Formats: sequence, C-alpha cells, structure tokens
Amino acid sequence: MKTSLALLLLLAALILSGCAQSEAALSPTPDTVAAVPASTITSTAVTPVASTTAPAAEQQTNAPTQADIEKAKQVVYDYWVAFNSYDVEGVLAYLEETYRQEKAATIETDIGRMKAFGVKLGVEAAGEPSITPDEKIEIKISLKTPIDTRHNTYRLVEVNGEWKICYSLEE
Repeated sequence: MKTSLALLLLLAALILSGCAQSEAALSPTPDTVAAVPASTITSTAVTPVASTTAPAAEQQTNAPTQADIEKAKQVVYDYWVAFNSYDVEGVLAYLEETYRQEKAATIETDIGRMKAFGVKLGVEAAGEPSITPDEKIEIKISLKTPIDTRHNTYRLVEVNGEWKICYSLEE
C-alpha cells in the first residue's frame, strides 16, 4: 500500500516537474469542469495588464468584448476537459499554431503519463480575466493535483474568429 502511494506521488511529481514550463502538465476532470458552469465563473470586471513577451500570433483589429472573454474562458476549460480525456489532438486544437508546434511533443508525453496512471485533475478560476495592452485575453486558473495546487496563467489571441491559447505560464 505504501509502495503504491509512493509510486503515485512520484508519478505526480514527475508529471509536474517535467512540465513546469508547460500548461499541459495538469488537467481537470470533466466532472470538475462541469461542476463549475461558465455562468458562475463569469466576471464583469476586466483589468488591463502589462505586456510581456509572448509568441507572435495573428492580431485582431478590435478590442475584446465581454463576449470574447467568455469565449476565451470556455476555451481554457475545454482545453482541460480534452486534456483530462487524454485527447492529444483535442488539446492541440485549442492552441495557436506557433504555440502548438512548440508544445506538441510535451503535451503528447504528458498525456501519455497521465493516461498510464489514470491521473485526472481539477480546474477552477483563480482571478478575474484581463485584457493585455496587445489585446490578448489573460485567464488565470488553479489546477488541483494529487499532491498540491498549481496556478497557471493563459493568454489567448483571436485567430480567424476563434480564441486560441498562445502562451502559458505556471506561477
């Protein structure tokens, strides 16, 4: 029993340490995501944030609206539902093309590890969404793992009418 618990904790640590620079390290369970309806995580406050360097992506011409913020939030939650379903292609579909190419191998490895051990993690909002000076939407979430809670920030950009994740940072 102790050996199994130690192995599970070691796996969780490997998954987390192998992906410290990737948002793909963790994922919510579909039940957890479903338990947090978009209407309960909706916010009306939008706070501008300072710009940081992020991968280049196709820029939109109009500032994001509240409806865009809601769509972007849904993308982040759907991303984690796909991750928790061990759906590599589904996860990659939520990423902007340049970022997808950068993260594809890591995501495939992470999903393989999670699937091998049946790991599924929770997700919840961790702050108000904001709009960056370069008109990207920034979403912060908390990811619950078997051993701790991680905090991730995602930036999304509108590409051909769809919001895509173009940057992430584990804090």
